[in-house]
Amino acid sequence: MVRFAAALRPVAVVIEQVPKFLQARATENATVLDVLRNEFASLGYDLDAAVLDASDYGVPQRRKRAIIVGVPAGQKYAFPVPLLKPLPTTVGDALDDMPDAVPIDEEPLMPNHIDVTPPRDRHRISFVPEGQWLSKVQDAPPSVVLNLKAKDSTKFRRLDRSQPSLTLRCGEAVYHPVEDRYITPREAARIQGFPDRHVFIGPIRRRTGTVSNLDQHRQVANAVPPPLARSVASSVKDSLCL
Repeated sequence: MVRFAAALRPVAVVIEQVPKFLQARATENATVLDVLRNEFASLGYDLDAAVLDASDYGVPQRRKRAIIVGVPAGQKYAFPVPLLKPLPTTVGDALDDMPDAVPIDEEPLMPNHIDVTPPRDRHRISFVPEGQWLSKVQDAPPSVVLNLKAKDSTKFRRLDRSQPSLTLRCGEAVYHPVEDRYITPREAARIQGFPDRHVFIGPIRRRTGTVSNLDQHRQVANAVPPPLARSVASSVKDSLCL
């Protein structure tokens, strides 16, 4: 990012990372953020950093991310103010009006709304109540729970329609709130805040196998939620009077 800023001299710089990035150490006496501040200061930028939760900006997902914004030295910058709403947007809000998902050999009514859940996984999912996760299920047989431990509370979890989603993660797919299947890429995109007109291209990885190219679930989980990105971009625009 420093090299790009030095070469391109943009009016502003925006960096997104996981929250722990802000505490990561570069040396015994300095964090990575300290190093970034010094490097960007030499280029004429001041850095501001904060942890923002996407659910505060209209995204039906609790997703905290470190946002670092660099503006010209001496310029004041303010992070976007959370939306004023009595309750956060929920999974139910995001998914309620969607048509039925279809198998991979059928044409979906919505782009990317394809279900590839294997039969064995449907059986496992059937034991998980809404809003709970497989490792906590009391009456599931050992052949279903397998080697899961109680601490595995982010894996094999069913979403709750009355709450924002937990953070979507690469390599994992959460369960649909009421159907015995994984969420489709389109449902994940809704939860991430993508408009339905945004179509994802690439394979849909079955949970029991791998694919050689970047699969659609991973593309969604890798992304910055568009409403959060828009809020940050608007705050930069407003601060710099662009």
